[in-house]
Amino acid sequence: MEFLAQPYLCLLEVRHRMECGHSTSEALRNYFSKVNDPFAVKLLQWQWSYLQGRQGDEKKIFNSPLQILLVETIKRGLSGEPILTRLAEVEEEMRLEMIDAMEKHLQKLPVLSLLPLTGFIFPSFMLLLIGPLMSDLFNSFKS
Repeated sequence: MEFLAQPYLCLLEVRHRMECGHSTSEALRNYFSKVNDPFAVKLLQWQWSYLQGRQGDEKKIFNSPLQILLVETIKRGLSGEPILTRLAEVEEEMRLEMIDAMEKHLQKLPVLSLLPLTGFIFPSFMLLLIGPLMSDLFNSFKS
């Protein structure tokens, strides 16, 4: 889910700044000043290559389809197109994807909780069951 949380924070920051009347480039500058995570570094690298005139670098830099969608939306905003409604759509897609990822993780938790059960609790019960038997066996050998 790490691949979604950082882009989602970027999306929220850019969308909030744009709703306050800032441009896309100002919103990105504000995001870069606040955050220093791996996604922000990749986004800054992409923005630098975009401003240098290189096209299509987002597919080389970003690995998630939602990250690429967000970057393509930001690219439209940097070129002057209105993107606020598109950002809301991308936000909804990311939110649904995060909910899906959380549900998948929650489905794995019962199986993962069995590992400590079988690793620690089951052997302790076996010691409780076998302990008195072993004690009686040692006592019978002594007498």
